[in-house]
Amino acid sequence: MLQLEDLLEVRSTEFWRGEPTSPGCVFDPYMYGRSVDCAQPAIVLSCLSKRVRRNAKNIIQHHDFQIDPRGIGIDYYSSSPGSFAGTSSAWDSCVASSAPSEKDQRIDTNPLGLELPYLELCGETIHVGSATCTMGGLIAIDGTLYYQTVAHVFEKEGLEPQKTSQPCPNPVIYGAGAERLGVLHRKRYKPNQRAKDMDWAICIPDRILGDMPLNRSICAKKYPTKIVQDILGGAEVLVQSRFGVEKGILLGDCSLVALPGTEKFQRMWAVKLERDVAPGDCGSWVLDAAGESLYGHIVAGKPGTGLAYLILARVVFEDIRVQCEANQVTLPTEQGICAYRETASRDNVKSGTRTSSSSSCLCPEYLPDLRQGQRVKDTQKSKPPSSLQRGAMGDRRDDASVPLWIILILATVSYVLTSLYAWHPELLSRNLLFGRTPAKARQVLSVLSSITGYLLFVSIWQSFDLARALLIARASRLLHHKTFQRGALVRFPRNSRWHHTLQRRLYDALLVICSVIIPILGIVIMRDVETTLIFYPKTATPVFRGSSATAFDASLAPLLQPITDVIFSTRFKDFLSDPDLVIDVSTDADRKTCSHVHKNNTKINCQSKYFLPGSIEQFAPQLLVDEYFQGVLATQPILAKNHHGYYLEFEDSDSIAFNHQTDCVRHGYALGAYQLCLKDISSHQITAFLTHCPKSLAANLSCLNNVPWPLDDGWGTTLSTYIRPADVAYNALNGTILSHSFPNTTLTPGNINAKQLLQVFDVLVNTSNINATYESILAPLGFASNQPIIPLVIWQYFQSLKQLSKIDRNANRRAVIGLQSLLAIPIYHCQAKDFSEFRRLLSTLADGHTLDLALAADVLNSLPVVKLDTDIYPALMRFTVRIGGASLLAYVVLTGCTLFMCIVTNGIASFAKARKRFKNTMSFPLLTSLYDLETNNFGRVSSQKARDHGTQSSSGFVESKWKATTVPQASD
Repeated sequence: MLQLEDLLEVRSTEFWRGEPTSPGCVFDPYMYGRSVDCAQPAIVLSCLSKRVRRNAKNIIQHHDFQIDPRGIGIDYYSSSPGSFAGTSSAWDSCVASSAPSEKDQRIDTNPLGLELPYLELCGETIHVGSATCTMGGLIAIDGTLYYQTVAHVFEKEGLEPQKTSQPCPNPVIYGAGAERLGVLHRKRYKPNQRAKDMDWAICIPDRILGDMPLNRSICAKKYPTKIVQDILGGAEVLVQSRFGVEKGILLGDCSLVALPGTEKFQRMWAVKLERDVAPGDCGSWVLDAAGESLYGHIVAGKPGTGLAYLILARVVFEDIRVQCEANQVTLPTEQGICAYRETASRDNVKSGTRTSSSSSCLCPEYLPDLRQGQRVKDTQKSKPPSSLQRGAMGDRRDDASVPLWIILILATVSYVLTSLYAWHPELLSRNLLFGRTPAKARQVLSVLSSITGYLLFVSIWQSFDLARALLIARASRLLHHKTFQRGALVRFPRNSRWHHTLQRRLYDALLVICSVIIPILGIVIMRDVETTLIFYPKTATPVFRGSSATAFDASLAPLLQPITDVIFSTRFKDFLSDPDLVIDVSTDADRKTCSHVHKNNTKINCQSKYFLPGSIEQFAPQLLVDEYFQGVLATQPILAKNHHGYYLEFEDSDSIAFNHQTDCVRHGYALGAYQLCLKDISSHQITAFLTHCPKSLAANLSCLNNVPWPLDDGWGTTLSTYIRPADVAYNALNGTILSHSFPNTTLTPGNINAKQLLQVFDVLVNTSNINATYESILAPLGFASNQPIIPLVIWQYFQSLKQLSKIDRNANRRAVIGLQSLLAIPIYHCQAKDFSEFRRLLSTLADGHTLDLALAADVLNSLPVVKLDTDIYPALMRFTVRIGGASLLAYVVLTGCTLFMCIVTNGIASFAKARKRFKNTMSFPLLTSLYDLETNNFGRVSSQKARDHGTQSSSGFVESKWKATTVPQASD
């Protein structure tokens, strides 16, 4: 670096050729290599000007350096240290605009240094027009105390004293809160292009108002008393910036820096901060890890990096001594500081003004101990607030948290309402406004979930704002890592090609990720929604009583024999699909097993379940003339409660062996017949198998001969019968089943055995016996002996399916359903309830005359008595929603957890001690970002709303006037 420094001094004109004004350049030493052992020294030139980089390359390549045998690498980059320092010519483009750049805003709102206690040299932010810098610490010039900072912020156009005949007063210095700090006393001579730039200024504290940070500095037990003479590489340092005390590492080798506006390179030392350098860092003092020795102050930095450059204090102090024509410039002693404080206090008393506490840098009674990682506890009690401060504080809790809790309460209420409606929608469905149509039922759920989503979205953003404020204001500084702060970037390594293209804000990324849960919740709650009918009784008490399904009675088969063809009909196969009589209650799992189509015509082993209620023939005629059915609607709902019915479970099976002599019956004609085999498996379970007469025998009219059939070529099923209660809604006009629900899961075995069922089939499909009991009673009524044709229809159906199964694999499934329907028909009809209306008719008058009393008595005595056990209500029909259990559970858990975290965050922000540090923020933190939110170096947050009214906060300073802006104002 020494050889390079000599070369640049000799060939300075060639180096800056083509540039009218120096843009600022820096030569940094580096070590490059794949590992420490093979690292090679390198010098990196950073400059914005392509001409300068080209000139430097030509100069350096043709110079014979005395270098290490391994060689020295040279790299050239378009980065300059001048974005945060320099003369007015360089700074006009950086700080002339009152609207800061987006990057400046991002850096300024990043609360850093949260892991350290406060080293109050000063660190006060100075505003000079639109430029900012940091006030350093106190220095003594021939015994008089001044504050030191940088000079370039005072050299902006319009701030320089005008050359007039009258003396021009020095500029007044204002802090971040618009409080007056003092006046500029003197600054370095504005350097020319050939002179070195020390970049210093000294300021006189405002002793009249007494609100200079001096009162804080003198409180410290220690103050830097030494000036570092020798630089040690890799040393830990403290940087007192406007963000507070921050750690840094001092790099070992010096850099050659030409600040913007000067062509003279000078030695500066680089400090590696734990964050990117930001506008306003210039002027910050750099001390050793113990806070006892001063290295110098920061005058420049590399944008987008953590590298800041400092000028050594010993060099600056000597330049101040020469330019001020002083005898000595030193760091003040503790006695000198105390004497100055006493003088300032007397001046304040004499002037009749109070000692203002408007400064934003308060005085802690400790210094950091970095080696132990602990703070030294206060040795003196804190000064109690004045009466004026207590009046401003109001001794009350800030009402800013009230709107936050209102939002959370509304979100919680909306969440509870949405969950309750999703769980029990019938609570609202009875109202015509919510349940009149399927669309209205779904709309209620959609509106409730949308309101919950909007409120939860606001709560999430609100919680992140509060969390950010807590990170800024938290005294314990537990969450100190900079990636947790707003505006901090998650960066790729410097040598990564993604470094410039894939930079993301962790804070904003987390906020967006958490906000994505809102549309996810909307999808979850509406993903598995089904609209169904629901019925409400119109009356509190039943208006009629009807009968349920009764026990299976095989002795009633002779009464049905004359109408066997009507009972079975040509569409017997569709009995289990009749919506007027049967309800398919198969589950999705059952339907899934039945949907598979097997190859090679193998049987499909599946399950299916059906519910056969008692129907409404016994009570509908009486209800239709009631006052509750006055209207012209196509649906007149009737609700039958505790309505028992048969619950049938079928399962395909063809592996049971039968005794064809005792377990089977053969029905039909010579043209066509079938054989039905039934066998008991348990008291309520029967297995069945049906085969048909082969087509070859039917063609020869030999189906009823003793010619053997292929009895293993057919279809089988297993039937389990139960009795189950249900609430069933019917349409009173046509008996259609509208809806059903099971109040419990109780299943009572039906106790139907195979022998009884075979007996019923024998009676129904054969010629009636005139000598039997019912036939002799019904003969006078005109019922003649006949033989049903239905066996031939049954044969024809199964024979056609056998032929069809050769080309259609689904034909076997249809055949099994037909067999199941064939078994269910006699079970449904062989019940006493079918004859209750017939008995009632025989016991009443017909056209004013009674029937033959003897005939009536015989018939009535032969018919069974029906017990009325079902409560019948006229009903209101409404629509409701049914939500899948998994969807509802996911919604409740996700929304509940999100809301709980928001409540916890708000609770901490409202009741934690750190809350007092940002009590003057706006009532709604989400809107705070629209205002000039500033953070002082004591970690306290204030909004422009408070500053607009001159409110004195609990931190003891008066905020500045509000500046309206649509984006957060950076303080740089």
